Amino acid sequence: MKKLDKDIELNRELHRICNMDLPESELIDKKLDAAYGQIYKKAEQESKTGERKNRKNMKTNRFLVLKLAAMAAGIMIAILGGIGVANPALAVDIPVIGRIFAYLEEKVSYPGDYSENTMTVGEQDQENSVGTEGAPENEQEKGNEYVQSKNGLTVAVTEFSRDSDKLYLALRITNEEGFPADFVEEASFGQLDHLQCNTSAVVHKDGQDDVRYSEGDGNIPLYNIEGEFQDQNTFVGIAMVEFGDLTGSVGIDFTFHTFYGLLPTTHEVEGHVAGETETIMIPEHDRKVYEGPWSFHFALDGEGAGQTEEIIVDQKNEDGFGISKVVRSAYEITAEPVLPDGEDMADYIVSILDADGNPLESHGGTVEEYSTYGRNTDTVTICLMKFETWLEYKGEHADKQIENAVFSVTVDLK
Repeated sequence: MKKLDKDIELNRELHRICNMDLPESELIDKKLDAAYGQIYKKAEQESKTGERKNRKNMKTNRFLVLKLAAMAAGIMIAILGGIGVANPALAVDIPVIGRIFAYLEEKVSYPGDYSENTMTVGEQDQENSVGTEGAPENEQEKGNEYVQSKNGLTVAVTEFSRDSDKLYLALRITNEEGFPADFVEEASFGQLDHLQCNTSAVVHKDGQDDVRYSEGDGNIPLYNIEGEFQDQNTFVGIAMVEFGDLTGSVGIDFTFHTFYGLLPTTHEVEGHVAGETETIMIPEHDRKVYEGPWSFHFALDGEGAGQTEEIIVDQKNEDGFGISKVVRSAYEITAEPVLPDGEDMADYIVSILDADGNPLESHGGTVEEYSTYGRNTDTVTICLMKFETWLEYKGEHADKQIENAVFSVTVDLK
């Protein structure tokens, strides 16, 4: 890493983690100067060590920057904490055990206040086992069923949350050999990293048959985890596991069968253009695959499903367009449309505006399932629109959605 690049990146990280409102004080200024002095001394030592190990690789190493940033946070807490200065955001900004939800819940494409509605599992055991060299292979670590090791990969579920049809998992995945830099650095700046997976689940219902989810059953519950590579060996993320309905569920057996990432190298596979018989060769990315399984059980008590509200609207206009009901769970809101006979739902879309008249964003990219995170949904306005009309008014002209909808209604959810 070039010294200038390193200094710029480190300064950015220091500004980010130390962006706190401090009172003006000569004592605090002296403490800050001392902290910065220690940080840059450590940074110089780490940089020299890294350069000796990687003389052939002169590109910016963001893992070193992250390491220095974490170290900087620790020094800042130690020095400023001694004079009674605390920054809650700073403490949360380093994803320690039991705080992965708080660290990532605003960053994922399915945001939610998961940290306020969470079940923390095996916290003490995970502090003693996750990321520890020489962890026992293929067995539960220190009796903690939420930390599983297999073939050099340790998967720890640190927290989980749920609503009426989804399970949210906070994950710390530690790789003994280190993740390939090729897919570690794949995500663009400002976006989260992704770790892909193959999974299955069995949902146990109270007094009903079990419901199975798997690739073979055609309803794979999870295939992608959003998060961040904290260093070459550690990934932290939030997984949104989708089920049809968790009402009446008493437990879930969930299994990660594999984890994988795409590499820049490719190989060719046979394919063909739809409607054509000629075979063509298509380049496909090679994968780095980690074989499991890693299996976990989650007991459900019905509390998450109890947070779901169903409001009957049952209104339509003289043309037969309307809304039958609105459903709001802990993290998202949906509305059920009514169409006249002969109309195709594929030609229409439901848009939902918050109490301030701003359109809600989709929850994880699922169309018509909208995130309520950080928004006032005491009242919402439901707009049933032709799809092409919605495309025209979904952005900066969203204030015109109501007047261009085939049907709209305001619903009080307080």
